Amino acid sequence: MRKILILLVLVLTTLGCNREIVLKKSNVLKAPYDEKLISKGDYKVNIYRLKYPKDLKGKQDFFEEFNILIQKYYLKGEKVNFLISEDLYKDINFMSTTFLLSEEKIYEKSASTLNEEEKNKLSEDGRRKNLKFSETTQEYLNFQVEYLLNFLDRGKDYSSDRIYTEREKSALVDEIKDIRKKNFTIFNRVTIQFILEIEKAYVEDKKDSYWGKRDIQIKNTSPFDKSLSNYSIPIYLKKLEESDIEALLKEEYKINGKAIIIENNKYTGYKKLNNGYLFFTGGNKELRSYEKYGFNIIVKDIKLEDMVNLENSLMINDILGGTK
Repeated sequence: MRKILILLVLVLTTLGCNREIVLKKSNVLKAPYDEKLISKGDYKVNIYRLKYPKDLKGKQDFFEEFNILIQKYYLKGEKVNFLISEDLYKDINFMSTTFLLSEEKIYEKSASTLNEEEKNKLSEDGRRKNLKFSETTQEYLNFQVEYLLNFLDRGKDYSSDRIYTEREKSALVDEIKDIRKKNFTIFNRVTIQFILEIEKAYVEDKKDSYWGKRDIQIKNTSPFDKSLSNYSIPIYLKKLEESDIEALLKEEYKINGKAIIIENNKYTGYKKLNNGYLFFTGGNKELRSYEKYGFNIIVKDIKLEDMVNLENSLMINDILGGTK
């Protein structure tokens, strides 16, 4: 009897040293994965947070360097997950159809249709001014051409005395678009996964909302912004209240999406829902829906130059698409 008690104490002590694994037999599901694609085991899923600048020059430099690094390292089949900001997500979507950043549209616009704010912006950008064109449509057209030539590293070709035409300006804009088109063609060929980091998951500050001030809570009234259900790529949420995380786990609240990653201080691992997955990072209590499969999300902040040394990783889409 004493030996049995000693053995039981040792087992409990060993378990106590490890993180808690939430795995009730009644909740364990049969894994739907094709083992040729994802074999049984515990996986580390690295997600790299990219820092994206706010200013136009910084954004242009970012995309130029990003595309060079992608061509150099990621056409070889490496897999990587990138956590991107809402600003970067919007700019990628905008550029995928216009091949210009929204801030660059001012340089494509006809000079005769510029508003006062746009004219002031161009005046600030203009380096070489000619008084004979002062405050005329030609002056602003020349400012646009000067900027475009500088962007194309042909600033020495600019002459402030010359009367540039809209046709010449359009040709320069088309050059930039052609470069971006080539970049996006390569961009679509690489095996990288974008995950969108949401800054504000709630419709408004819950403390200031009407129902947040009431003693009575309405069941199934989700506090989350409805737009969270509109994204086609995985989303990353943070600063959620613990009660709301529990409601998501119980599917009392629902956010439509195949993959939702939640930063928190309680859970790690994942849970399979009816229409997708909840992944967790930051906590110690491990969740898993399939006994033989573990997915540990690890988020790391990086700079662009760090892309050369990133580890090949299981992608979120591998988990979503690795089923039989």
